[in-house]
Amino acid sequence: MMGAEGAANIVFRKEIEKASDPEKKRQEKIQEYRNQFSNPTPRAAGYVNYIIRPDETRKMIGRAFEMLWNKQEERPRRSTGRSPLGSL
Repeated sequence: MMGAEGAANIVFRKEIEKASDPEKKRQEKIQEYRNQFSNPTPRAAGYVNYIIRPDETRKMIGRAFEMLWNKQEERPRRSTGRSPLGSL
């Protein structure tokens, strides 16, 4: 995968060359590229519930385990002790 610097140089080459201050324009386009493509938030909208930052991973996993520790599954009552296939 190409970094933002290399990609901005290719994608915005003509705009950078035409600018009065090419280096300043290049830095602007690198930042624009990072905001638009190097950020997972816009692409994840509607597909994921949370984006967990790396420094919060351990805390979020711990919370999930605490929530599940005492969870009890409720199953539907059996209407009868006999299997529907028992009479065959």
